[in-house]
Amino acid sequence: MGGRQRCGVLIVRLPSILLFAVQFYHGASESEEACQAAMNSNSGVWLRHSGGPSRYNERHWSALEWRNDLDATQARIHSEEVATGCHIAGGRTWEIGLSLGTTATNFTVCAPGICNASEASSIVGYAFVVEAVMSQGSSRYRQLPWAEEDLVHLKLTTLGELVTWSSLPLDFVIVGVHGCGSSSLFRNLLLHPQLVWTTDGLDTSFWDRGLLPSADHAKELADLKGSSKPGGPVLLGWSNPACWSSSFVMAPTTLMPHLKVIVILADPVRIFEKFAWYESEEARADPPLPETAWWKVARRIRDTEGGVFARKINEIRANYRGRLIVVHQSSFRDNPRKAYRLLTAKLGIEDFSPDYVVRRHNTWFMNSVTAFCKNQSMMRRIRRLFDADYQVTIVALKESGWPLMPEIIERRSHCETRNWECGTAFTKNSSAWKDLSGGLGGNETGHSISCSQKRSVVIPRDPAFLLQLSASDRLSFNILKCMEYKLSHSSCRIGT
Repeated sequence: MGGRQRCGVLIVRLPSILLFAVQFYHGASESEEACQAAMNSNSGVWLRHSGGPSRYNERHWSALEWRNDLDATQARIHSEEVATGCHIAGGRTWEIGLSLGTTATNFTVCAPGICNASEASSIVGYAFVVEAVMSQGSSRYRQLPWAEEDLVHLKLTTLGELVTWSSLPLDFVIVGVHGCGSSSLFRNLLLHPQLVWTTDGLDTSFWDRGLLPSADHAKELADLKGSSKPGGPVLLGWSNPACWSSSFVMAPTTLMPHLKVIVILADPVRIFEKFAWYESEEARADPPLPETAWWKVARRIRDTEGGVFARKINEIRANYRGRLIVVHQSSFRDNPRKAYRLLTAKLGIEDFSPDYVVRRHNTWFMNSVTAFCKNQSMMRRIRRLFDADYQVTIVALKESGWPLMPEIIERRSHCETRNWECGTAFTKNSSAWKDLSGGLGGNETGHSISCSQKRSVVIPRDPAFLLQLSASDRLSFNILKCMEYKLSHSSCRIGT
């Protein structure tokens, strides 16, 4: 009889396990025989580390049900523990696709290290399914919709090898907080010669439903980190500033003991205004929302989320002690070179070159685009409501050894720190503005900006030139809008 054919399945009772399936083949290769022998020699270990779900919402074998994302987070951590146990025993973890009748699902098996991908499903996977079907309803397995005779229709496919999160070669991650200057932070670090990144945008790989990363993904990261770049050792970074609020997404980073975690914070009242702007069209209206409406949104955020970011930041502080780097937006705005010099030192790399120009990104929200700041009494009430956010900001910055800017200690919001009058910003560097505009005037090459002090300067139409200036010399948001949208008028008046 030519080729490999399954000739039978022998169910054997063993003291160490309930049931064990041994598959016999005509013409089995030496590799298959070696895998089967390794499976038989330590079957209890391999089957004990098998049967876990590969994705958090897949049907799985355990009698324990997942009720919410917190359970899914724990499942990710549990999968790491099981895969680690498999690795310690000398095995490898594989994702197996199962098709039986109307059921299709994925699960993991722990196969002896000598077994290849095909053998992981045909030998180890088959053995596990037989045990699960024969033992269903026990304390370990759920009630499955199959009987022993259904196993003749069983189809198993190896989908790929899985590895542990702790084996990924990541060195640091930016996990939040979105809306606090994270885009500028990432875009500038993206240009550092000693840093490589998993992608040049937001990395959503941790948002995937997979409970473990694939071996292929781990190899891709290792190849990235191994890429040659001038300037000494290379660190591999990952960035998604929206993941700070998701325990499920953050779970893998807790499993990497040497990973440094970067969090950037900003004024809580400012972040609240952004959240409200995104959440409600009314928040973008003028005349402004009634004070009661703003207050209602603020109370809901405080009561349901524990503040703008206070509760989650406290969780992050607890999970990453000794490897958490908390920074603040004000430092990068007021003295960006000093801020990046401090951050690169904390990452263990050299500072940017002296001629590097720090750039700001996503600055369309530089000043208030709602009428929030027009109601000072309401702003002060909401600031008191988010007292926990101000407290955790100071504590977290001190723990990270990050300098406290005066506005942080004094709890000044953007409503109080911005300069509505353009006079100061322009007059103290009038020569710079004239040089940048090339001495040309009017509507041919630029906009003439009329300040409240009746002084007038000329600036180029291209707003990119703003990126060449230090943070303290930025134009106000109102002027930026004039250039950004290239309004037909040649004068933009700012001030109250």
